[in-house]
Amino acid sequence: MPKVARKTIEVGKVLKMANSFLAAENTTSEEREAVASLLEAILFESGNYRGYRYLEGSDYPEEIMSGSRRYYFVSGTVSTDYEAENRDINVIRV
Repeated sequence: MPKVARKTIEVGKVLKMANSFLAAENTTSEEREAVASLLEAILFESGNYRGYRYLEGSDYPEEIMSGSRRYYFVSGTVSTDYEAENRDINVIRV
């Protein structure tokens, strides 16, 4: 049986990447809903869910707001990792 590589990633880093994705202009509402669903599962399972707020519709004038534009609040336990993550999701995304 082949050996499976294991890697861990900080929840704060995932949260920052997801928040960036949810705010990015080049995403669809379906993509954002999928990311939000996965992120909520990670946050609940790790005990770091603190809720979310909807992003302002005025920031996306060409878009009909669907509720998928969200910002998830940062738990104090992951704030250091959240602040350390500074990659631009639009550069990462193909």
